[in-house]
Amino acid sequence: MDQFQQCLWNFIKQGLASYFELVRDIYLAFLLFTFFYLMFSYMAYNPEDKQLYDDRVYEIMIEHEKEIHHLWPVSYCTERYLLTTKAKAKYFTYRCKKFVLQYCVVKPVLTILIIVLHPFHHKLYAQRLMSSFEFIIITSETFSLYYLILFYYALKHPLQPYKPLLKFLIIKITLFFTFWQSLTLSIFEEEISSCFEPDEAKYSNATIISAIENTLVCVEMLCMTLASIFAFTYIDFITEDENKVGTLGQVLTDNWKAFQHDFRLIKPKKFGFISKVHEIEMHNKRISGNQEFEVTLTGDYQRLSKAIDVQYI
Repeated sequence: MDQFQQCLWNFIKQGLASYFELVRDIYLAFLLFTFFYLMFSYMAYNPEDKQLYDDRVYEIMIEHEKEIHHLWPVSYCTERYLLTTKAKAKYFTYRCKKFVLQYCVVKPVLTILIIVLHPFHHKLYAQRLMSSFEFIIITSETFSLYYLILFYYALKHPLQPYKPLLKFLIIKITLFFTFWQSLTLSIFEEEISSCFEPDEAKYSNATIISAIENTLVCVEMLCMTLASIFAFTYIDFITEDENKVGTLGQVLTDNWKAFQHDFRLIKPKKFGFISKVHEIEMHNKRISGNQEFEVTLTGDYQRLSKAIDVQYI
């Protein structure tokens, strides 16, 4: 009972800040997903029938970029992505989706776990778990930003009419700059707090750092909001034959359908965590002169990546 009262008191003493941070993290994850899907939709949209076709994205990649090199220093230990065929472009897009969208799941889930463990922060096991979760979040965010840059680089030329650079910078500052800003303030907490008069009764070092961070974020988000008016303008979507305004429910429904469509990429079974034996049969008709034959591949695969490598040969 005493532990329950202590836990309840710690939750009350924290105030609502942690829960607002949770809402912020969920929103930022949703923002990353919508931005990635926006870039993809720009290239997948067919103006003739007003539908989205994934194959259009792969064809555009093949036309403009033959290969995508990894950034330094990853380029020294990882091979480049070749975009010479539609299958290879599809594989590259799959990798980008997987590593970008994993952040949309990892960040909110681990933030919830950190909030749950916060009342027990004085316990050694809680400190280790929270540190591990924060390290996983940093790793997840790094991979997400890295593959978002690769995907942008693969489509930067065909995306020029949509002015993607300003959009990309706004997303980077909103999501990733604020995160690393928070991490930097945490590292130099003692040095920054020493600039203020000590008042442990009201303001601890953590409270001072949190106040500085929140103030900086408010100013930065005001600037990003003003920039977003020009970067994400609605004027590009106005047509002469259509003049209707969608509701908030329609917007949420469209985004939810898009998330369901791509969430299959980050489900555990897609990473090969199923112990069952997978059998993949690929029937590929090829024409060589006047000869037509069928190729069938059957094998046991423990991971999806191996299956994809074989499928795309």
